[in-house]
Amino acid sequence: FLLSIPGILLIFMGVTSSSGTRAYGLTLGVIAAAYLVALSLVMSALQSVFQATVYAYARENTTAPGFDRDLVAGSFGPWH
Repeated sequence: FLLSIPGILLIFMGVTSSSGTRAYGLTLGVIAAAYLVALSLVMSALQSVFQATVYAYARENTTAPGFDRDLVAGSFGPWH
């Protein structure tokens, strides 16, 4: 959510730009849209990587290099 704030601010600046031309607002809108699309692609990829790691941990009880075993194990919640 926090990383989307710059894109939202760009959209807001483009809509409220009364001193600039219409092209200025449109340019800010296009930049904001491209930023938000790129952000959603990166976040989706990161979520998929983490889900695959959690699946591998659940299936084989191992973690990939670069992942903290306790962090992955903690994603399951407390054991009862």
